[in-house]
Amino acid sequence: MPEFVVFIICILIITVFFIIELSSSERKPESPKEEVVIPSSIQEAFSSFTEALLSQKGILVESAQITDWSPLEEVAYREGIFYCYKVDYSVTTETPVGTAQGMILNSREIFEKFGLGGELTVVFYEEKEQISEVTFQPAEQIALTGGCKSYVEKRYSTPKEWQPRPEYSVYLDGISLSLWENIAGKTLPEGLIRNRTLAEGHIADRAQYVDTLENDHIKVDSCIQFGGKQERVFRIEVRGTMVENRRGIHIGSTVQELKEAYPEGLAYEENWQEQGAHYGYIAEDESTCYIAFKVEDGVISQILLTDGFGQRPFTPYDGYVDPDIRWVEVENPEQLSEKYARELYLGQHKLDSEPEQVVTQFLARSMEGYTVIKKGLLREEDRGQIQIYFAACKMPAEPGVLHLELKLEYTRIDNYMNDTAVWVVTHHRGQKREG
Repeated sequence: MPEFVVFIICILIITVFFIIELSSSERKPESPKEEVVIPSSIQEAFSSFTEALLSQKGILVESAQITDWSPLEEVAYREGIFYCYKVDYSVTTETPVGTAQGMILNSREIFEKFGLGGELTVVFYEEKEQISEVTFQPAEQIALTGGCKSYVEKRYSTPKEWQPRPEYSVYLDGISLSLWENIAGKTLPEGLIRNRTLAEGHIADRAQYVDTLENDHIKVDSCIQFGGKQERVFRIEVRGTMVENRRGIHIGSTVQELKEAYPEGLAYEENWQEQGAHYGYIAEDESTCYIAFKVEDGVISQILLTDGFGQRPFTPYDGYVDPDIRWVEVENPEQLSEKYARELYLGQHKLDSEPEQVVTQFLARSMEGYTVIKKGLLREEDRGQIQIYFAACKMPAEPGVLHLELKLEYTRIDNYMNDTAVWVVTHHRGQKREG
Protein backbone atom coordinates (compact mmCIF):
# COMPACT_ATOMS: atom_id res chain seq x y z
CA MET A 1 0.00 0.00 0.00
CA PRO A 2 2.70 2.60 0.85
CA GLU A 3 4.41 1.76 -2.45
CA PHE A 4 1.21 2.47 -4.35
CA VAL A 5 0.82 5.87 -2.70
CA VAL A 6 4.42 6.75 -3.60
CA PHE A 7 3.72 5.71 -7.18
CA ILE A 8 0.63 7.92 -7.41
CA ILE A 9 2.52 10.88 -5.95
CA CYS A 10 5.31 10.45 -8.53
CA ILE A 11 2.75 10.36 -11.34
CA LEU A 12 1.16 13.57 -10.06
CA ILE A 13 4.52 15.32 -9.78
CA ILE A 14 5.48 14.35 -13.35
CA THR A 15 2.09 15.50 -14.68
CA VAL A 16 2.32 18.86 -12.94
CA PHE A 17 5.87 19.38 -14.22
CA PHE A 18 4.80 18.53 -17.78
CA ILE A 19 1.88 20.97 -17.63
CA ILE A 20 4.11 23.74 -16.31
CA GLU A 21 6.72 23.12 -19.02
CA LEU A 22 4.09 23.02 -21.75
CA SER A 23 2.48 26.30 -20.68
CA SER A 24 5.85 28.03 -20.40
CA SER A 25 6.81 26.91 -23.92
CA GLU A 26 3.54 28.32 -25.27
CA ARG A 27 4.27 31.67 -23.65
CA LYS A 28 7.77 31.70 -25.08
CA PRO A 29 7.93 34.34 -27.88
CA GLU A 30 8.83 33.12 -31.36
CA SER A 31 12.16 34.24 -32.76
CA PRO A 32 11.45 37.13 -35.14
CA LYS A 33 11.64 36.36 -38.84
CA GLU A 34 14.60 38.02 -40.48
CA GLU A 35 13.40 41.20 -42.17
CA VAL A 36 14.01 41.43 -45.91
CA VAL A 37 15.74 44.71 -46.70
CA ILE A 38 15.47 45.84 -50.30
CA PRO A 39 17.36 49.04 -51.20
CA SER A 40 15.11 52.00 -51.88
CA SER A 41 16.77 52.57 -55.26
CA ILE A 42 15.67 49.06 -56.33
CA GLN A 43 12.13 49.72 -55.11
CA GLU A 44 12.00 53.05 -56.93
CA ALA A 45 13.31 51.43 -60.10
CA PHE A 46 10.66 48.70 -59.89
CA SER A 47 7.92 51.26 -59.38
CA SER A 48 9.07 53.30 -62.39
CA PHE A 49 9.46 50.14 -64.47
CA THR A 50 5.92 48.99 -63.60
CA GLU A 51 4.37 52.38 -64.30
CA ALA A 52 6.07 52.61 -67.70
CA LEU A 53 5.12 49.02 -68.56
CA LEU A 54 1.43 49.26 -67.66
CA SER A 55 1.03 52.71 -69.21
CA GLN A 56 1.42 51.03 -72.61
CA LYS A 57 -2.19 49.89 -72.21
CA GLY A 58 -3.42 52.89 -70.28
CA ILE A 59 -3.31 51.14 -66.88
CA LEU A 60 -2.54 53.45 -63.95
CA VAL A 61 -0.53 52.06 -61.02
CA GLU A 62 -1.45 52.85 -57.43
CA SER A 63 1.52 51.03 -55.89
CA ALA A 64 4.22 48.60 -56.97
CA GLN A 65 6.84 47.06 -54.72
CA ILE A 66 9.14 44.10 -54.36
CA THR A 67 7.95 42.04 -51.39
CA ASP A 68 10.77 39.48 -51.24
CA TRP A 69 13.86 38.42 -53.12
CA SER A 70 16.51 35.70 -53.12
CA PRO A 71 20.01 35.80 -54.59
CA LEU A 72 20.79 33.83 -57.74
CA GLU A 73 24.20 34.91 -59.02
CA GLU A 74 27.00 37.45 -58.63
CA VAL A 75 29.25 38.65 -61.45
CA ALA A 76 32.39 40.70 -60.83
CA TYR A 77 32.58 43.53 -63.37
CA ARG A 78 35.15 46.31 -63.52
CA GLU A 79 35.39 47.74 -60.00
CA GLY A 80 32.02 46.48 -58.78
CA ILE A 81 29.63 43.53 -58.84
CA PHE A 82 26.49 42.71 -60.78
CA TYR A 83 23.86 40.95 -58.65
CA CYS A 84 21.02 38.83 -59.96
CA TYR A 85 18.01 38.20 -57.68
CA LYS A 86 14.71 36.40 -58.10
CA VAL A 87 11.94 38.71 -56.89
CA ASP A 88 8.38 38.46 -55.60
CA TYR A 89 6.30 41.55 -56.11
CA SER A 90 2.94 43.16 -55.51
CA VAL A 91 1.19 45.52 -57.92
CA THR A 92 -2.00 47.45 -57.17
CA THR A 93 -3.70 49.31 -59.99
CA GLU A 94 -6.08 52.25 -59.61
CA THR A 95 -8.82 50.17 -61.21
CA PRO A 96 -8.94 46.34 -61.26
CA VAL A 97 -7.47 44.67 -64.33
CA GLY A 98 -9.64 41.83 -65.56
CA THR A 99 -10.17 39.40 -68.40
CA ALA A 100 -12.92 39.44 -71.00
CA GLN A 101 -14.73 36.89 -68.81
CA GLY A 102 -14.68 39.25 -65.82
CA MET A 103 -11.91 37.55 -63.81
CA ILE A 104 -9.70 39.95 -61.82
CA LEU A 105 -5.98 39.45 -62.47
CA ASN A 106 -3.36 39.26 -59.74
CA SER A 107 0.09 40.88 -59.94
CA ARG A 108 1.78 38.06 -61.82
CA GLU A 109 -1.12 37.69 -64.26
CA ILE A 110 -0.98 41.41 -65.00
CA PHE A 111 2.70 41.12 -65.90
CA GLU A 112 1.92 38.12 -68.09
CA LYS A 113 -0.29 40.40 -70.21
CA PHE A 114 2.90 42.30 -71.08
CA GLY A 115 5.05 39.27 -71.92
CA LEU A 116 6.65 38.97 -68.48
CA GLY A 117 5.28 35.62 -67.43
CA GLY A 118 7.00 33.26 -65.01
CA GLU A 119 9.64 34.24 -62.47
CA LEU A 120 10.93 37.81 -62.54
CA THR A 121 14.56 38.72 -61.89
CA VAL A 122 16.31 41.97 -61.12
CA VAL A 123 19.89 42.59 -62.22
CA PHE A 124 21.78 45.56 -60.80
CA TYR A 125 25.32 46.86 -60.47
CA GLU A 126 26.86 47.96 -57.17
CA GLU A 127 30.14 49.79 -56.75
CA LYS A 128 31.19 51.43 -53.48
CA GLU A 129 27.62 51.08 -52.14
CA GLN A 130 26.26 52.92 -55.19
CA ILE A 131 23.58 51.03 -57.15
CA SER A 132 22.96 51.55 -60.87
CA GLU A 133 21.97 49.67 -64.04
CA VAL A 134 18.80 48.21 -62.51
CA THR A 135 16.93 46.05 -65.03
CA PHE A 136 14.02 43.64 -64.69
CA GLN A 137 13.88 40.55 -66.90
CA PRO A 138 11.99 37.26 -66.96
CA ALA A 139 14.15 34.53 -65.44
CA GLU A 140 13.67 32.58 -68.66
CA GLN A 141 15.21 35.42 -70.68
CA ILE A 142 18.30 35.48 -68.45
CA ALA A 143 18.60 31.70 -68.80
CA LEU A 144 18.35 31.89 -72.60
CA THR A 145 21.34 34.23 -72.74
CA GLY A 146 23.41 31.73 -70.76
CA GLY A 147 22.92 33.10 -67.26
CA CYS A 148 23.63 36.39 -65.56
CA LYS A 149 27.29 36.54 -66.61
CA SER A 150 26.45 36.15 -70.29
CA TYR A 151 23.62 38.66 -69.95
CA VAL A 152 25.97 41.25 -68.44
CA GLU A 153 28.70 40.66 -71.03
CA LYS A 154 26.24 40.97 -73.90
CA ARG A 155 24.45 44.04 -72.55
CA TYR A 156 27.53 46.03 -71.60
CA SER A 157 29.97 45.14 -74.34
CA THR A 158 30.35 48.31 -76.41
CA PRO A 159 29.15 47.63 -79.98
CA LYS A 160 31.57 48.60 -82.72
CA GLU A 161 28.84 50.88 -84.05
CA TRP A 162 28.98 52.87 -80.80
CA GLN A 163 32.22 54.64 -81.69
CA PRO A 164 32.52 58.45 -81.84
CA ARG A 165 31.61 59.68 -85.32
CA PRO A 166 33.36 63.01 -86.11
CA GLU A 167 31.42 63.31 -89.39
CA TYR A 168 28.28 63.59 -87.26
CA SER A 169 29.42 66.52 -85.12
CA VAL A 170 28.07 69.95 -84.23
CA TYR A 171 29.69 72.98 -82.61
CA LEU A 172 28.18 75.35 -80.05
CA ASP A 173 30.16 77.95 -78.09
CA GLY A 174 33.36 76.41 -79.42
CA ILE A 175 32.46 72.99 -77.96
CA SER A 176 32.01 69.97 -80.23
CA LEU A 177 29.48 67.19 -79.70
CA SER A 178 29.56 63.99 -81.78
CA LEU A 179 27.29 60.98 -82.09
CA TRP A 180 28.37 58.17 -79.73
CA GLU A 181 30.88 60.40 -77.97
CA ASN A 182 31.12 59.79 -74.22
CA ILE A 183 30.43 63.23 -72.75
CA ALA A 184 30.60 62.17 -69.08
CA GLY A 185 32.71 64.79 -67.31
CA LYS A 186 33.05 66.93 -70.43
CA THR A 187 32.61 70.69 -70.30
CA LEU A 188 29.31 71.37 -72.05
CA PRO A 189 27.71 74.53 -73.45
CA GLU A 190 26.11 76.73 -70.81
CA GLY A 191 22.40 76.83 -70.12
CA LEU A 192 21.64 73.17 -70.85
CA ILE A 193 18.77 71.76 -68.78
CA ARG A 194 19.07 68.06 -67.93
CA ASN A 195 16.13 65.67 -67.70
CA ARG A 196 16.40 61.91 -67.01
CA THR A 197 13.89 59.28 -68.18
CA LEU A 198 13.77 55.50 -68.42
CA ALA A 199 15.37 54.17 -71.58
CA GLU A 200 13.07 52.74 -74.23
CA GLY A 201 13.41 50.82 -77.49
CA HIS A 202 16.93 50.06 -78.71
CA ILE A 203 18.57 52.06 -75.91
CA ALA A 204 16.81 49.98 -73.22
CA ASP A 205 18.82 46.99 -74.43
CA ARG A 206 22.00 48.76 -73.35
CA ALA A 207 21.21 51.28 -70.62
CA GLN A 208 18.73 52.02 -67.85
CA TYR A 209 18.30 55.75 -68.41
CA VAL A 210 18.37 58.41 -71.12
CA ASP A 211 19.44 61.96 -70.31
CA THR A 212 18.17 64.88 -72.39
CA LEU A 213 20.18 68.11 -72.39
CA GLU A 214 18.52 71.05 -74.09
CA ASN A 215 18.27 74.80 -74.48
CA ASP A 216 16.99 77.15 -77.18
CA HIS A 217 19.81 76.14 -79.55
CA ILE A 218 20.22 72.39 -79.20
CA LYS A 219 18.78 69.16 -77.80
CA VAL A 220 21.08 66.23 -77.01
CA ASP A 221 19.97 62.71 -76.02
CA SER A 222 22.47 60.34 -74.42
CA CYS A 223 22.26 56.87 -72.88
CA ILE A 224 23.47 56.65 -69.28
CA GLN A 225 25.48 53.70 -67.97
CA PHE A 226 26.95 52.99 -64.52
CA GLY A 227 25.44 55.97 -62.77
CA GLY A 228 26.70 58.44 -65.35
CA LYS A 229 30.27 57.20 -65.79
CA GLN A 230 29.36 56.67 -69.43
CA GLU A 231 27.07 59.09 -71.24
CA ARG A 232 27.02 58.32 -74.94
CA VAL A 233 25.27 60.71 -77.33
CA PHE A 234 22.93 59.03 -79.81
CA ARG A 235 20.79 61.94 -81.03
CA ILE A 236 21.40 65.66 -81.63
CA GLU A 237 18.70 68.08 -82.73
CA VAL A 238 19.83 71.53 -83.86
CA ARG A 239 17.30 74.27 -83.08
CA GLY A 240 19.14 77.58 -83.31
CA THR A 241 21.36 79.42 -85.75
CA MET A 242 24.32 79.47 -83.34
CA VAL A 243 24.96 75.75 -83.92
CA GLU A 244 26.71 74.49 -87.05
CA ASN A 245 27.81 71.05 -88.11
CA ARG A 246 31.22 69.83 -89.15
CA ARG A 247 30.82 71.12 -92.71
CA GLY A 248 29.59 74.54 -91.67
CA ILE A 249 25.88 73.99 -92.32
CA HIS A 250 23.51 75.70 -89.89
CA ILE A 251 19.87 76.70 -89.68
CA GLY A 252 19.49 79.41 -92.29
CA SER A 253 21.94 77.86 -94.77
CA THR A 254 20.58 77.63 -98.31
CA VAL A 255 20.01 74.43 -100.25
CA GLN A 256 22.79 75.45 -102.62
CA GLU A 257 25.22 75.79 -99.70
CA LEU A 258 24.12 72.35 -98.50
CA LYS A 259 24.80 70.80 -101.92
CA GLU A 260 28.22 72.44 -102.08
CA ALA A 261 29.07 71.13 -98.60
CA TYR A 262 27.84 67.63 -99.48
CA PRO A 263 28.67 66.94 -103.14
CA GLU A 264 28.21 63.21 -102.50
CA GLY A 265 25.99 61.05 -100.31
CA LEU A 266 23.05 63.46 -100.30
CA ALA A 267 19.50 62.13 -100.68
CA TYR A 268 16.16 63.91 -100.92
CA GLU A 269 12.56 63.10 -99.95
CA GLU A 270 9.64 65.46 -100.54
CA ASN A 271 7.78 64.36 -97.40
CA TRP A 272 10.19 62.50 -95.14
CA GLN A 273 8.29 60.75 -92.34
CA GLU A 274 5.36 63.06 -93.15
CA GLN A 275 7.35 66.06 -91.89
CA GLY A 276 7.92 67.88 -95.15
CA ALA A 277 10.89 68.14 -97.51
CA HIS A 278 14.18 66.79 -96.16
CA TYR A 279 17.68 66.18 -97.45
CA GLY A 280 19.53 63.27 -95.90
CA TYR A 281 23.26 62.69 -95.69
CA ILE A 282 24.58 59.14 -95.65
CA ALA A 283 28.33 58.73 -95.13
CA GLU A 284 30.22 55.79 -96.58
CA ASP A 285 30.80 53.97 -93.30
CA GLU A 286 29.62 50.84 -91.49
CA SER A 287 27.28 52.71 -89.17
CA THR A 288 23.58 53.48 -89.56
CA CYS A 289 23.99 57.13 -88.57
CA TYR A 290 22.58 59.86 -90.76
CA ILE A 291 21.83 63.59 -90.87
CA ALA A 292 18.40 64.94 -91.83
CA PHE A 293 18.11 68.55 -93.02
CA LYS A 294 14.58 69.95 -93.08
CA VAL A 295 14.03 72.48 -95.88
CA GLU A 296 11.48 75.27 -96.09
CA ASP A 297 11.50 77.80 -98.95
CA GLY A 298 14.98 76.74 -100.02
CA VAL A 299 16.48 77.25 -96.54
CA ILE A 300 17.55 74.76 -93.84
CA SER A 301 15.11 75.06 -90.92
CA GLN A 302 16.09 72.07 -88.77
CA ILE A 303 19.02 69.64 -88.50
CA LEU A 304 18.88 66.19 -86.93
CA LEU A 305 21.89 63.92 -86.36
CA THR A 306 21.01 60.46 -85.11
CA ASP A 307 21.56 56.71 -85.32
CA GLY A 308 19.00 54.66 -87.22
CA PHE A 309 19.83 51.57 -85.11
CA GLY A 310 20.11 49.05 -87.91
CA GLN A 311 18.58 51.00 -90.77
CA ARG A 312 18.99 54.29 -92.57
CA PRO A 313 15.80 55.94 -93.79
CA PHE A 314 17.53 57.81 -96.62
CA THR A 315 18.98 56.18 -99.73
CA PRO A 316 21.73 58.04 -101.61
CA TYR A 317 20.36 59.14 -104.96
CA ASP A 318 22.04 57.72 -108.07
CA GLY A 319 20.26 59.95 -110.57
CA TYR A 320 21.61 62.22 -113.28
CA VAL A 321 20.12 65.42 -111.84
CA ASP A 322 19.58 66.48 -108.26
CA PRO A 323 16.67 64.60 -106.64
CA ASP A 324 14.85 67.79 -105.67
CA ILE A 325 14.40 68.84 -109.31
CA ARG A 326 10.71 68.45 -110.04
CA TRP A 327 9.37 66.31 -112.86
CA VAL A 328 7.53 68.07 -115.69
CA GLU A 329 4.61 66.17 -117.18
CA VAL A 330 4.63 65.60 -120.94
CA GLU A 331 1.30 65.73 -122.71
CA ASN A 332 0.86 63.02 -125.35
CA PRO A 333 -2.65 63.46 -126.73
CA GLU A 334 -1.72 62.16 -130.15
CA GLN A 335 -0.61 58.79 -128.78
CA LEU A 336 -3.93 58.30 -127.03
CA SER A 337 -6.07 59.21 -130.03
CA GLU A 338 -8.02 57.05 -132.46
CA LYS A 339 -5.86 58.46 -135.27
CA TYR A 340 -2.72 57.09 -133.61
CA ALA A 341 -4.43 53.72 -133.15
CA ARG A 342 -5.33 53.58 -136.84
CA GLU A 343 -1.75 54.45 -137.80
CA LEU A 344 -0.50 51.63 -135.58
CA TYR A 345 -2.88 49.29 -137.38
CA LEU A 346 -1.43 50.42 -140.71
CA GLY A 347 2.08 49.53 -139.54
CA GLN A 348 3.30 52.99 -138.59
CA HIS A 349 5.11 54.01 -135.35
CA LYS A 350 7.00 50.73 -135.14
CA LEU A 351 9.88 52.48 -133.36
CA ASP A 352 7.55 53.37 -130.47
CA SER A 353 7.88 49.82 -129.22
CA GLU A 354 11.62 50.39 -128.58
CA PRO A 355 12.34 52.75 -125.64
CA GLU A 356 15.75 53.87 -126.93
CA GLN A 357 14.19 54.99 -130.20
CA VAL A 358 11.43 56.82 -128.31
CA VAL A 359 14.11 58.73 -126.37
CA THR A 360 15.96 59.60 -129.57
CA GLN A 361 12.78 60.94 -131.19
CA PHE A 362 11.84 62.95 -128.11
CA LEU A 363 15.26 64.61 -127.92
CA ALA A 364 15.18 65.43 -131.62
CA ARG A 365 11.80 67.14 -131.25
CA SER A 366 12.34 68.85 -127.90
CA MET A 367 16.03 69.76 -127.86
CA GLU A 368 16.36 71.58 -131.15
CA GLY A 369 19.74 73.26 -131.46
CA TYR A 370 21.33 71.05 -128.77
CA THR A 371 23.94 68.40 -129.41
CA VAL A 372 23.30 65.15 -127.54
CA ILE A 373 26.65 64.22 -125.99
CA LYS A 374 25.49 60.94 -124.43
CA LYS A 375 22.36 59.12 -123.40
CA GLY A 376 21.39 55.76 -121.92
CA LEU A 377 19.23 53.77 -119.51
CA LEU A 378 19.58 54.93 -115.90
CA ARG A 379 17.30 52.47 -114.11
CA GLU A 380 14.03 50.54 -114.27
CA GLU A 381 11.03 50.82 -111.96
CA ASP A 382 7.71 49.06 -111.45
CA ARG A 383 8.98 45.67 -112.69
CA GLY A 384 10.31 47.15 -115.89
CA GLN A 385 7.08 48.97 -116.80
CA ILE A 386 8.83 52.30 -116.20
CA GLN A 387 12.29 53.15 -117.53
CA ILE A 388 14.34 56.21 -116.61
CA TYR A 389 16.80 57.41 -119.27
CA PHE A 390 19.48 60.06 -118.96
CA ALA A 391 20.88 62.44 -121.54
CA ALA A 392 23.57 65.11 -121.62
CA CYS A 393 22.96 67.92 -124.09
CA LYS A 394 25.07 70.95 -125.00
CA MET A 395 24.17 74.11 -126.80
CA PRO A 396 27.10 75.32 -128.94
CA ALA A 397 28.75 78.52 -127.72
CA GLU A 398 27.00 78.28 -124.32
CA PRO A 399 28.72 77.27 -121.08
CA GLY A 400 27.66 74.20 -119.15
CA VAL A 401 25.88 70.99 -120.04
CA LEU A 402 22.16 70.32 -119.67
CA HIS A 403 21.54 67.07 -117.80
CA LEU A 404 18.18 65.42 -118.45
CA GLU A 405 16.18 62.55 -117.03
CA LEU A 406 13.31 61.11 -119.09
CA LYS A 407 10.62 58.86 -117.64
CA LEU A 408 9.12 56.35 -120.08
CA GLU A 409 6.03 54.28 -119.31
CA TYR A 410 4.85 51.19 -121.15
CA THR A 411 1.37 52.35 -122.16
CA ARG A 412 -1.44 50.30 -123.67
CA ILE A 413 -3.45 51.89 -126.47
CA ASP A 414 -7.10 51.46 -125.54
CA ASN A 415 -8.36 52.45 -128.97
CA TYR A 416 -6.40 49.66 -130.67
CA MET A 417 -8.27 46.35 -130.91
CA ASN A 418 -5.14 44.20 -130.50
CA ASP A 419 -4.35 45.76 -127.12
CA THR A 420 -0.96 46.98 -128.34
CA ALA A 421 1.40 48.80 -125.95
CA VAL A 422 4.06 51.39 -126.76
CA TRP A 423 6.68 53.35 -124.84
CA VAL A 424 5.71 56.94 -124.08
CA VAL A 425 7.76 59.75 -122.51
CA THR A 426 5.48 60.89 -119.67
CA HIS A 427 7.82 63.14 -117.63
CA HIS A 428 11.16 64.89 -117.91
CA ARG A 429 13.37 67.09 -115.76
CA GLY A 430 16.65 68.87 -116.35
CA GLN A 431 19.49 70.70 -114.66
CA LYS A 432 22.35 72.71 -116.10
CA ARG A 433 25.78 71.91 -114.74
CA GLU A 434 29.28 73.12 -115.37
CA GLY A 435 31.49 71.06 -117.68
